[in-house]
Amino acid sequence: MDRMIIGPIIGLILLAYAAYCWQNEGTHVKGKGWMNKEEAPKSYLFNQMVYLWLGLTMVVIPTVMMLMK
Repeated sequence: MDRMIIGPIIGLILLAYAAYCWQNEGTHVKGKGWMNKEEAPKSYLFNQMVYLWLGLTMVVIPTVMMLMK
């Protein structure tokens, strides 16, 4: 049961960080720190896709599994 609670919490944190990056138009790039999307457009887009995909997956799948029980 703990996994069913921890996963969505982490997913919501990832979604909140994706929203923060979108609002501030930047992302953290390893070895370079915070960069705006004009300085690192590929990293920004890739990170946003990863954050959204992981966040939604971690929220939706456990929710569906709990509803199916």
